[in-house]
Amino acid sequence: MDAVAMKGDVVCTAVSEHVENAGVHSGDASLVTPPQDLNNETLDKILHICRVIARYLDVSGPFNLQLIAKVTSPASLLLLWPRLAHISLLTTYQKIYPNPLTDD
Repeated sequence: MDAVAMKGDVVCTAVSEHVENAGVHSGDASLVTPPQDLNNETLDKILHICRVIARYLDVSGPFNLQLIAKVTSPASLLLLWPRLAHISLLTTYQKIYPNPLTDD
């Protein structure tokens, strides 16, 4: 998932889902958003993980979380990057939200 936070508060998110099975490098993966196979409980857990990490680390700016989620187990964090997976999303976020999401 990609997210943008300001002083630890998440202001926008975009959850994507891998089309391929786990094990495909994320840089080579085909993604779909919104996710097609995640239930609301799993999405809520993913958003909760995102908010807790952003608050704990006092994140300001874009960041990317890579999680694994299965129907039979809760979502678990794999990686955290201080950037978006696809920088073009930042341009979209800046068009949607009236306040700047990053410092120039």
